[in-house]
Amino acid sequence: MEHSLQRQLSESRSDLGIAKNDLDAANQRINDISDREAALTAGEARLKTDQAALDEKTRQVQSTQFGDGVHIVGSTVVPGVYSITSSTGCYYVWKTSTGSDAQIIDNNIVNGPAVVTLKPGDIFETSRCGTWTKTG
Repeated sequence: MEHSLQRQLSESRSDLGIAKNDLDAANQRINDISDREAALTAGEARLKTDQAALDEKTRQVQSTQFGDGVHIVGSTVVPGVYSITSSTGCYYVWKTSTGSDAQIIDNNIVNGPAVVTLKPGDIFETSRCGTWTKTG
């Protein structure tokens, strides 16, 4: 019987050692996960800061550049002097409104560079001109 108890004690100690190793490994995984969560949280905060800065820069660029379409100066486009460096068959027009019954105030077709001055309230439409960039 003593031999049987010794064997059971030995097995219990072995099981205890395995359980302790498993517990140590689990605790290490928990620590690793905690470290990863902390790094992820810090990375997420940096990403949010970077995204906010990128969004602001994008708004700045968008406020000084525009492409084809109908633009209401002072609303969708900042007033000022805009230019394109080159174009082929670029058409631009100032209109009295955005509706289908709008009257043409002035228009032009250009090949090459062009410069326009847009004033608050202007309705400016552009087609095949590429990107207009604010220069003044």
